[in-house]
Amino acid sequence: MNKMIEITNKSKKLIRNTFSLYKEIDKIPLIITEKTIIHIYPSEDTDKKDGLIGYWDSLLFTCKFYFMPSMTFYEIKNRDGINIDISSKIQVFKDESTVIILNDYPFNINLGQAIFIYKP
Repeated sequence: MNKMIEITNKSKKLIRNTFSLYKEIDKIPLIITEKTIIHIYPSEDTDKKDGLIGYWDSLLFTCKFYFMPSMTFYEIKNRDGINIDISSKIQVFKDESTVIILNDYPFNINLGQAIFIYKP
C-alpha cells in the first residue's frame, strides 16, 4: 500500500534547504493575501478501536501551509479533507507529500475537521 520512492541525496538536500527557509507561526491569518503552498502528510487511519474519527474512507493528515513571500508556515493536524473553491495546482513533492499550490489570493481559510478554502 505505501510504496516509498527512493530519493537522491541531491533531492534530500533540496528538501532540507527549502523547509529551512520558513519560520513557524502560531496563528493562521483569517484572510490570506499571498501565494500559499499546502503540504499534506498522511498521519493515521480514521477508523479507531473506539469509533470513527472523520470520513470512513479517509486518512487523517497533517497539513502545513507555507506562505510566500513572508516565508512563514502554519501546521495543523488531524484533518480529513480539504475543500478548495479557488484555482489551484496539485503536485507530489520530493518528500512524498501532496502539494496544493494556491495562487488565487486573497482567500479565506476555515479550519474545521475538514479545511475550507474560498474567496472572501
